[in-house]
Amino acid sequence: ATDAASDAQQRDATTVRQALARAAEAIDDELGDRPEVAATLHRTVARAYEGLSSYPEAEHHRRRVVEIARISFADRPEEIVRALVDL
Repeated sequence: ATDAASDAQQRDATTVRQALARAAEAIDDELGDRPEVAATLHRTVARAYEGLSSYPEAEHHRRRVVEIARISFADRPEEIVRALVDL
């Protein structure tokens, strides 16, 4: 029973990762003109990946937040600092 439960958890995590990857791909395409929303979603996706112990994917999204902050929030250094601290 333990192996079956473990297999089910692994399948669920894979499904969540797949859904997360599809949603994450659309962030920049759909929200490129709304950097605050895009940055917030990248942060959320990063946290979700961290919850799945998918740290390389989480780091990718944290780095996107830094990029967005540097480009779009140059006049708001606190946003850049926040993004760097989260990284």
